[in-house]
Amino acid sequence: MRDDFGQWDEKNQRPELFDMLNGNIELGQNVRVFPISNWTELDVWSYIQKEQIEIPSIYFAHTRATFLRDGLIWSAEDDVVYREEDEVVENRLVRFRTVGDMSCTAAVLSRRNHNF
Repeated sequence: MRDDFGQWDEKNQRPELFDMLNGNIELGQNVRVFPISNWTELDVWSYIQKEQIEIPSIYFAHTRATFLRDGLIWSAEDDVVYREEDEVVENRLVRFRTVGDMSCTAAVLSRRNHNF
């Protein structure tokens, strides 16, 4: 929950009880809703298959310019992720567990690519 200035208000954070709804939202507050946050990965894939939802190609593995930091694989394909001069860029076949922003999500190695 955020206040009317857009600041995070952790002291007033509601518990994440997914089977209950707290509808008391004050003027100026924003509430983020995650309707499938209690789904398993199998639930998600089953729903995708059932509804025949097209999967964006970014979700699948691609060869990308990456570098290692603290045991994690980071994208070196844009200027958003800071990289030290001594961090070596290598091409790796990687994928991301989310299709969010690769500037804040580390990649994982993948064994195979998909053709589209």
